[in-house]
Amino acid sequence: MEKQRSRSVTPDDHTNKRPRLEDSTAVLLPKEESIAAETSSTLAVASSEVAVSPSKKDAKKKRRQRKQPPPESGSSEDILLRDVKALLGEEAVQESISLGTEFESPLSKGQELEVIVSELSSNGEGICLVPSDVSSKPWTVIVPFVLPQERVKCRVYAHSRLHSLADLIEVIEPNPELRDMSRVKCKYFGVCSGCQYQMLSYDTQLDLKRKVVDKAYVNFSGLPEHLFPEALPTIASPKTYGYRTKITPHFDLPPELQSKKRGNKSKSSTNGKDDSMDINMIDASTIPIGFGEKGRRRVIDIEECVIASPVLNKALGPARDNVRQ
Repeated sequence: MEKQRSRSVTPDDHTNKRPRLEDSTAVLLPKEESIAAETSSTLAVASSEVAVSPSKKDAKKKRRQRKQPPPESGSSEDILLRDVKALLGEEAVQESISLGTEFESPLSKGQELEVIVSELSSNGEGICLVPSDVSSKPWTVIVPFVLPQERVKCRVYAHSRLHSLADLIEVIEPNPELRDMSRVKCKYFGVCSGCQYQMLSYDTQLDLKRKVVDKAYVNFSGLPEHLFPEALPTIASPKTYGYRTKITPHFDLPPELQSKKRGNKSKSSTNGKDDSMDINMIDASTIPIGFGEKGRRRVIDIEECVIASPVLNKALGPARDNVRQ
């Protein structure tokens, strides 16, 4: 087959290109004018329809949200949602449901804002109403490690039904009657998801747990309000630290081993051998062993848990070493 001859490009080639249709002065015959007009009209209508119709991606997302079932009764998501609905009020909740906007957050991921904590959920997290100067839509933000009446700065990282989830950036105006950071004994507090109340007095912690029982009767007993029993004071532990007799540390496999466990192998090299990472090449000392990071699906390395008994902490070190061997 004969090779195509190459042609050098000259500056004149760019200036002598054939003109675009809109720049052309060619004369159209009557029949051609009719066809061109019909084509132009059709394109204009199609362009208008594309401009006003939502994208397929957005429409698919909304359909998926409408089909999303409610959380399992009694789950942590269900308990949080009940607290959110109680704060927003029945009227606002029903309006969002009727309009199909209960998943449409007025906030964007990564957005930072200042909010005032309205109350604590039964899960121990702060529930905050979105300020009216940010959005007029009834919506809440869930922020960890905060207390009622505190003004805090947070960063949104996820959305759910009637609320967004956010990380705590800063406590701007702490609640002086409740917060005392000198009570915190754990160096992982504020990152680890295990504890939320260490900055509170022990008596306040006990009272919050009693209120959780009260709300459980409201949400799950099925009894009329006048039959709700009054929860008795929470029985205190003789120890506020070092009292737990069971802990369950976790660890995540390195990404290389996770892919190998799923059966995903890397592409073979030119010599036909498997290029996937060998287990002996992984530094086991870098694998975090501990508890979940708040708001993230990953484990943080925990060398000591201050609420665990001395016996458990003594055994934790050797257990961590055994896992890494």
